[in-house]
Amino acid sequence: MSSMMKNILAYADLFLGYLTSVLMRVLLYGLTAIFTLAAILVVLIGPFEGRFDLNELDNLELVVQIVFVLITVRFFKRSKSEGIAFWPCLKSYCFISTFLSILFLAAIALAFLMLLKQEGEIGRSDLYRLPDFKYFLFSGLYLLVLHAFTPLPKLNLIKKTVKKQDSENNDSDWLESDHANFFADSAGNTRTNSMDSGNS
Repeated sequence: MSSMMKNILAYADLFLGYLTSVLMRVLLYGLTAIFTLAAILVVLIGPFEGRFDLNELDNLELVVQIVFVLITVRFFKRSKSEGIAFWPCLKSYCFISTFLSILFLAAIALAFLMLLKQEGEIGRSDLYRLPDFKYFLFSGLYLLVLHAFTPLPKLNLIKKTVKKQDSENNDSDWLESDHANFFADSAGNTRTNSMDSGNS
């Protein structure tokens, strides 16, 4: 009877373990997807007010959006060239986006707490204070972090490429010197000079 209870408890423990693991993974991936989507929408849709019209964008906002698209494409292309599969690459991209979003929200919350401590209350107008500054600050940090954490080739690969180029240059120099020595005699005269002197 005791062994049967132990088996039941063991199966129950395994069931609860797998259940909580699945639920936490779903929650983690769900929140990561939400924060990543929110970060992308902030950069791409944040400057628009009411309607999606390119005339509402100023030159700097348009540059930020174009650079964001280029850096995102660069992130995935570099990852592919380094042999990183799409799913790990996507997880890295989402993790970076989520981490920066949470960090930025924490900084804003801290600023609101300091404002609340200073003024005693926070009005609705305070929530929408300095929208352009917050947009460019978040977008600039986002672009910087994505660019910094883009996978790059290893330094030893670069060194091997440089050594290979040096060896090719040395081989070409050796062939040129050997070719010059072939047409010269022991006195330093070239074969063409010898032929000319003989004909004269």
